Amino acid sequence: MLNKIHFLKKESFYLFFISIILTIILFNQINIIYYLVFFLLIDLIGYIPGRIWNLLKGDNDTAKIFYKLYNICHNFATITIISLIWLYFVKNDYSFIALYTHLFLDRGLLGNFPKEEKDTFKTPTINLVD
Repeated sequence: MLNKIHFLKKESFYLFFISIILTIILFNQINIIYYLVFFLLIDLIGYIPGRIWNLLKGDNDTAKIFYKLYNICHNFATITIISLIWLYFVKNDYSFIALYTHLFLDRGLLGNFPKEEKDTFKTPTINLVD
């Protein structure tokens, strides 16, 4: 039987490498500062505030807003909208690839998928057992 989560994780892992290859191919059309900002922005908004709250208040007392922020920032629809806006206003700069690289890294290597309120901010959202 197909383990769907394992399949999604493996697919994301391969897509992470494809995004790295795209970054290398398009390197001359990428502003490295923007690339780094895009790469870090997802966690600066969607992960770090919830993780800090989680560390200060305890694992079982994370406010619901942090789950919403995490899931909005770690969402393909959100990063696609940001990418399209970027492409429309900033022609010939592919720094937005960092958004996909980040998301594929999170899902493929770290096992982080959308968080539910029962999840803490210190562990992967899935733990695969083969």
